[in-house]
Amino acid sequence: MALIEPEKKTSSLDEAIAIADGQLRDLTALAASLLEDIKAGDMEAVKAAGKTADDLRKLVRLAIELEARHERERKQEAGITGAYGLDLEQARSDIRCKLARLRRCCQSEEVSS
Repeated sequence: MALIEPEKKTSSLDEAIAIADGQLRDLTALAASLLEDIKAGDMEAVKAAGKTADDLRKLVRLAIELEARHERERKQEAGITGAYGLDLEQARSDIRCKLARLRRCCQSEEVSS
């Protein structure tokens, strides 16, 4: 029996994930900078930090959704329903060969196809 292993392909989702990853890195750096400003007593930074935190939360949620969608589509294209998939045609072929060997070994026609 042959297992179908998922392949690594590039898709438009890969590009979207890369963009979201870049934005996430930028917002994380901005949040760190704003935190330093807040510690220094800059009250304008407090307002900006709230907006940045909201943006960061939305972007993280989007990145998680994109990654989950990407994984679902990748598995669907590969014909995988769980953690792995079975190549049923190869399995049928293997079973036919084994039955043929069993028939020859036993010299009997009693084994069904």
